[in-house]
Amino acid sequence: MLSLDGDEKAPVDLGPERGSDASGRIGERMSRGRRIALNTVFLSAAQVMGAVLGIVVVGRVAAILGPTDYGMLEGAISYVSLFTPIVFAGIQLILIRDVCEKPEIAARAVGDALLVRAALLPVFVGCVVLFLPDAIRGYGWPLLAIGLVNGFLIYYLQCFELIFEAFERMWVMAVAVVACYAVGITGSYVAAVLGWGPVGVLAARASSVVVQTLVLVVGMRVMFFAPAFEIDVARCAGHLRRGLPLLVSVALNMLLLEVGRTTLASARPAAEVGLYSTAATLSSKFLLFIHALTQAVQPGLCKSWIEGSGAYADLLGRALRFVLLLTLPMGLGALFVADDLIVLIFGDEYREAGGVMTILMFAVHLQFLSHVLNASVVARGRENMVLVGAAIAVGVNATLAALLIPTHGTVMAAAVTVLSQVVLVLFFSWVQRDNLPVIVRQLKLVRVGLANAVLVGVCVLTRDLGMFVIIPAAAAAYALAILGLRCIDRAEIRAITGR
Repeated sequence: MLSLDGDEKAPVDLGPERGSDASGRIGERMSRGRRIALNTVFLSAAQVMGAVLGIVVVGRVAAILGPTDYGMLEGAISYVSLFTPIVFAGIQLILIRDVCEKPEIAARAVGDALLVRAALLPVFVGCVVLFLPDAIRGYGWPLLAIGLVNGFLIYYLQCFELIFEAFERMWVMAVAVVACYAVGITGSYVAAVLGWGPVGVLAARASSVVVQTLVLVVGMRVMFFAPAFEIDVARCAGHLRRGLPLLVSVALNMLLLEVGRTTLASARPAAEVGLYSTAATLSSKFLLFIHALTQAVQPGLCKSWIEGSGAYADLLGRALRFVLLLTLPMGLGALFVADDLIVLIFGDEYREAGGVMTILMFAVHLQFLSHVLNASVVARGRENMVLVGAAIAVGVNATLAALLIPTHGTVMAAAVTVLSQVVLVLFFSWVQRDNLPVIVRQLKLVRVGLANAVLVGVCVLTRDLGMFVIIPAAAAAYALAILGLRCIDRAEIRAITGR
């Protein structure tokens, strides 16, 4: 255990030392693979339960509020989200890498992260108020004030997630996620039913993040330590300096996700924002899985690179293959069920959002790939390349958004998001060009492609039977194709099952 001052080394297995024998490295690699698999399962299970219930409740809330009020709610959230990278500070992934290398600094790292983010809170609030456009100002100050609180809390709780991620104790984060959804889902629905409007719904969301943070605080105190607060201006300035490329890149990546919606909010009727937001909200639920995978694989990537054991590229290739297996069917399946899914969850008045969702599902697929590639670049200590890639992608995004969205509306907003994500994936692939032979070999592209061809074939054959037949039939056929084509090998199955 770590003491309160962080002087004692944590009981964390950092893997074999350089120069250990091959059998030791293989054993450690398998152990690491099992930890990554189990951590991903813990977080994914929590995210699945919450996302399924959350989608249903979000649909009911949107139906109660109507497109205009729901558009106001999502428009305000979208605008505040543009500035949340300020309180993120860009230090999360860097500190995880530091803790993986030197566990004894963990207590101090959490304390530094909290101090840095608290110091940046006035800057965050000031930027939102200073640059607030008139169209968003009309949503009301209470809505924006609660949005500010929610935006800060989301990144504040990541200070505590840092330790559970670096020490690979993801089950605690899963418990926190379940608590967050339990409060947020219940509170949002009650607020909408009671007629508290967008302000009440957003207040319920913010309270759920408070609960999630408290669970992590208690869990960290019981399992590890309390944060060690040392006001060291030079060290905190050093964190900010190192994190600056990631801070700017996260801000730019937020633009990639939000510029379409904010442009709609500024240039198009609120009802269109509501339509786009239903599709964006539904598709974004699937992004929860990539956060679980990225959080699980990040410590392994950092340790593999630090050790120089040769497992880094192999681990990255496997992670990207799992991303392909998980997300490509989402985009392909949306071609057949998006309209019915939107109507089922949000109601017939949101039917026009079906086409937008179909496009955004392919954007989600690309976001999965870019998130893992992003984490792999940070693990190598090349944060500057993350910034360059984000700048290029945002340049494409912002230019196309300004030219096309005010005229063409929601469909073009979705298309611009897809194109910008394509640029980002291509750039990160170029950064990892020295590892591409190993990565491509691990992707098993032919087998993955054949499995998805089977899925599309089943969807075509059952397309007239409705989504309640299409989804289970296609999922069953796809699972059988994955196993039959050996898209996942026996070692990976053993890692997942723990055998």
